Amino acid sequence: MVNFVQLLKAYNVFNNNGIAVTPKIADVKTNSKRVLSAKVANEMLMILRKIKEFLLNYLIDLLMIDILFSLEKVKDFGELHQKKLLNIS
Repeated sequence: MVNFVQLLKAYNVFNNNGIAVTPKIADVKTNSKRVLSAKVANEMLMILRKIKEFLLNYLIDLLMIDILFSLEKVKDFGELHQKKLLNIS
């Protein structure tokens, strides 16, 4: 199990071009060291952003489907899902 500060430190490696920096609340000089190359850190950051975008879009889709079901506009989820995959309205 990790705490919030540990998670923040791990994620900041990608934001800081592979350099690990311990998060601080105050403006204090901290030790830092390179733990990933800048290239790998940037690639990971792009992957994480794509995952975030996918998950947000998926959540929006689920909310829209829930709304449509509650309005009884959609009777068949399979048909709706196929239309979504094929970009058919």
